[in-house]
Amino acid sequence: MRMIGAKTAGKWLWLALAGIILSILPIAIASAPAASSGGAVRGMVVDEAGQPIPGVEIGTLVQFADTVDKATFHIAINGPSIRTDSKGMFTLSDAQAASAGVVVARKDGMFGMIALPKEAAGPFRIHLAPPARLVLNVGQGPRSPGWLSVNFMKDHAQFGVGTLTSYNATYALPQGSYDVMIWHPEIVRITRPLDFAGPAKKALYLTAEPTAWAKRVGKSPPDITPTDVHNAQTASLDALRGKWVLVDFWATWCAPCIKEMPELMSFYASHAKDRGRFEIVAVYAPDGKSFDAIKTSYDAVSANVWGGKTLAFPMVFDGTGATQQRWGIDSYPTMLLIDPKGHLTGLATLDDLERALRS
Repeated sequence: MRMIGAKTAGKWLWLALAGIILSILPIAIASAPAASSGGAVRGMVVDEAGQPIPGVEIGTLVQFADTVDKATFHIAINGPSIRTDSKGMFTLSDAQAASAGVVVARKDGMFGMIALPKEAAGPFRIHLAPPARLVLNVGQGPRSPGWLSVNFMKDHAQFGVGTLTSYNATYALPQGSYDVMIWHPEIVRITRPLDFAGPAKKALYLTAEPTAWAKRVGKSPPDITPTDVHNAQTASLDALRGKWVLVDFWATWCAPCIKEMPELMSFYASHAKDRGRFEIVAVYAPDGKSFDAIKTSYDAVSANVWGGKTLAFPMVFDGTGATQQRWGIDSYPTMLLIDPKGHLTGLATLDDLERALRS
């Protein structure tokens, strides 16, 4: 598998640590705020005897580590954590609660966790208890990527992340039942249930399998079979043989996708003299079967995010989902590069395309 550049790796690693994992069916975030009082969500942290605990650290997204003390707590993606008051109480604003589905608490080597209740008569309670431990081992193939993202989810809401760089790690985790998901854009996503009824230690042995497109690195990529094409007459990759082709899998509901799209627009416009040597093809997620089907959301993004600009390069739609399944795409955005010989080189950024055009 081609070694990706430092900027490419850094981009994906940041996305993983930030907990932004976007799939064909976007991960559900929190439901309606609970225990609302004065426009806020209130909770209490108690010990095993039910007594309130002041000074407990509270987060909605946690970067877990091998000990409780090494975990890093955030509210939402990168907001600072908060602490309980002298009565063991804490408050999340409606905006903070809307971006979270789970609340995690920590103090003195103890953890607690709760999924935000949809409705509650009063403040919900989080019980602190000794942590459970997960020993995670992932078997490597001959072409395994250099890191894997570890994501912890309860009721489809993500509350924790970790990173495997040596393909084995030990995590101190809250007790309870939830899922662990192992992810990297080059491997098939792995999800397994966890059930810690007490401060147990469990070992999990998994195998990382390459995605369909990763198996084709150095070879011809899978076909694209569109149900609609916009800004082009054809979506045939064979017709683009002789050019560098950057294939961008994206969607208007994918925040990182629409954030990076102006960079692709700018690159496409500023490299007009090189247009005979490269092309960008934007492949939309399966929930958009045609340009007309996404036009309302597309126009809104164009007006509110892109400053009225629109995509000038080809847009491809496959509402059947066959293209994404054939390529093994389950996270957005995913950008892949094809060389002029028609061989897939792997994950890429615009910097990679720039270097290819200058080589």
